Amino acid sequence: MKRMAFTLVELLIVIIIIAIFAALAIPKFSSSTKQSKEASLRANLKLIREAGDRCETDTGQTVDLPFLASATPPATGWVRGPMGTNWTQ
Repeated sequence: MKRMAFTLVELLIVIIIIAIFAALAIPKFSSSTKQSKEASLRANLKLIREAGDRCETDTGQTVDLPFLASATPPATGWVRGPMGTNWTQ
């Protein structure tokens, strides 16, 4: 009875082929992480701009991005009030 099996050379060739495919695929996946972070950033910036536009429409006052970036909310939250106030407790 003849046994069917792979030889060591055949297994090494398969391992080398898998390693080549992995070496080609890894850089593609590492750049996709950066692209997804950039897409998320673009979406968040769009939401911030739209919220600023809505706030300007509602109140008539402009909210500039440097003000939002420099303002840090207190631990208890934001104080509700008209635009131009300190907004912190």
